[in-house]
Amino acid sequence: MEPICIVPAGDVCGEAATWDAAANRVYWTDINRFLLHSHDPDSGATRTHMFDQPVVALSLTDKRVVCWSLLDHS
Repeated sequence: MEPICIVPAGDVCGEAATWDAAANRVYWTDINRFLLHSHDPDSGATRTHMFDQPVVALSLTDKRVVCWSLLDHS
């Protein structure tokens, strides 16, 4: 199997790819550009959220909530 690009997001440092099976969605961050992405492979839709700090981690809870951590440079 060969890897394929599912979203040409142009990330500088794409990390923390997390699959949410219940929502059929993949989440990942771009630490350098302070972004959190989500992609729905069924519809092909990708959503991107921008923050004022780097998004350094993400996880899913048992309540289908996406949690993320920001790095505070202050």
